[in-house]
Amino acid sequence: MTHHEFDLIGVGNPIMDLVAYATDDFLQAHVAGDKGGMILVDHDDIAALVRKAGG
Repeated sequence: MTHHEFDLIGVGNPIMDLVAYATDDFLQAHVAGDKGGMILVDHDDIAALVRKAGG
């Protein structure tokens, strides 16, 4: 077995996905942008969406 050693550094902002099931109606009512697209949001935006979804 080969042993590999890495030195790693990350710079910038990590992208973290939250996966949830939602209806098209919910997405149209509460999410800006296009279905299947990507928008950058902060913690407060995600928390508000989770509350609206009943989570």
